[in-house]
Amino acid sequence: MFFVSSRIYERSLLLILGVLLLGGPVAALAGGPDRVVVVADTLNVRRHPAASAEVLWTLSRGDVGLVERRAGDWVLVRVDRGRGYIAVSERLAVLYTEKAPRTVKKKGGKAAPVSEKGANTSLAGIRKAVQAEEKKLLAVRKEERDVIRELDRFNASLSQARKRERELNRELAAVEAKVSAALKAKSRVEADIRVGRKRLMARLVAYHKLNQIGEMNTFAASGSFHDMVVKKRALARILGSDAVLLTRYTALLRERKGVEAQLSAERTALAAAAAEHGKVLADVEARYRKRAAMLKEVREKEKLSLAAIAEMKEAERILEAKVAELAKARKALSSKNRFVRYKGLLKYPVTGKIVSSFGRHKDPRMNVTTFENGISIRTQRGEPVRAVSSGEVLFADWLQGYGNLLIINHGESWYTLYAHTDEMFKTKGDRVDAREVIATVGDSSLSGYPDLHFEIRHHGKPLNPGPWFKK
Repeated sequence: MFFVSSRIYERSLLLILGVLLLGGPVAALAGGPDRVVVVADTLNVRRHPAASAEVLWTLSRGDVGLVERRAGDWVLVRVDRGRGYIAVSERLAVLYTEKAPRTVKKKGGKAAPVSEKGANTSLAGIRKAVQAEEKKLLAVRKEERDVIRELDRFNASLSQARKRERELNRELAAVEAKVSAALKAKSRVEADIRVGRKRLMARLVAYHKLNQIGEMNTFAASGSFHDMVVKKRALARILGSDAVLLTRYTALLRERKGVEAQLSAERTALAAAAAEHGKVLADVEARYRKRAAMLKEVREKEKLSLAAIAEMKEAERILEAKVAELAKARKALSSKNRFVRYKGLLKYPVTGKIVSSFGRHKDPRMNVTTFENGISIRTQRGEPVRAVSSGEVLFADWLQGYGNLLIINHGESWYTLYAHTDEMFKTKGDRVDAREVIATVGDSSLSGYPDLHFEIRHHGKPLNPGPWFKK
């Protein structure tokens, strides 16, 4: 998939301005810039050249003003409504210098200046070109957002595939345990059959000898009638015992047949589970490779930085709404172990390197400032994630922009958030202890690396986690 950079479009827009206005790239000429055109959607006009100064009114994209004085990155402009200061940059407003009045040749050979009407027509053309490029830029930015959202959806599907893989691993282990138990049962039955067969063979030999002597001869050899009765009763008991032995042996043979049938069924189930596991594993690997390719493309496209920022802001909005919703429905927790008491004593939820800290961060390439609501800790995928303090699981599910997310309620409107996990061991409503393993680290963040995003919030407001951890 090929994308055209939004930065390229923005620079192209400025280049068009320069070509239309100056016949070349936008630049300050020797005479100094005396006009400014607004390229931002809206731009504040302030009383003084400072971001904290009072806002007098706002200008819209395409508005043009006359520059009276320049003060660093600020200029004093005059428009129909009056005078005021605006900030200038390639993303807000662009300065340009008008050339000397352009002339045209009359039929008599003399030159005549272009009329005011002609100048206004030229300005209208500039604005039209700006609007056309803006439409292209909006289309490109929409495409950028679509890519980021597609990546988030893809991470969700990859997470589900990995979850199914773990379930199949457990199913395989259970089936293998059943096969092992069936094999042990078969071995036990075979051993019992061998013992029973040995006993039956001994009894058959005895029967054979008795048959050769004859029953009457055996009884006739008795010394008295009493001895004959005793022998007859003894023989009856022996025959009864042999009948029981034969019945047990027959039952063992039937049991062996049943065990063999069960073993065959378990082996069939094992083969089916292994085949499904192979398919799911292949699907996971294919999805992982595709995601790796998508991430590589994302990293190679500077333009996606702005789209990623927009998506992070949207994800933050969704998260804040979710926290507020959950806070309304939460149950009051005991304040016996107040979370605030542990400030400066907490241990990190996972071992690793902090790659993103709390607060404002400026991207020097994109000239964009973002705000990080927590910290990101880079580690190994599958590394155990531990609850920093005891509490109750308020949320345990996939959330756009945060992947598999766990939110723990610590009481008194204190919450901790654990984002971009892989396998979650807790569900909504579960109680957790301090340092209890609640999940494993995943790799669903836009970085593509196994980064755990961690936040501390009070009444929904994100706080700097740094001072809460033990030094």
